[in-house]
Amino acid sequence: MNHTFQIQALEQGKVIERIVFMNPPENLGSMGVFISSVLLSFGGFLAVLFSSLRNSRCSTVDCLCFKCDRENLVSTDGTV
Repeated sequence: MNHTFQIQALEQGKVIERIVFMNPPENLGSMGVFISSVLLSFGGFLAVLFSSLRNSRCSTVDCLCFKCDRENLVSTDGTV
């Protein structure tokens, strides 16, 4: 977050304009927001990934470092 200030001053009868930029130092609050947003995004990605794996009809699932051989459930009432 940057703050910009424009200062006008009278010096020896002339108007002098100065622009001052201030960069406040990073604090633990902004770092905590960043870390929690990264963790929540990663958790959302995993939730979507495992949801799609659960709904797939494949008998062998090989995704990233996760490999699984599974048996598909057969519905007795004829629905898919």
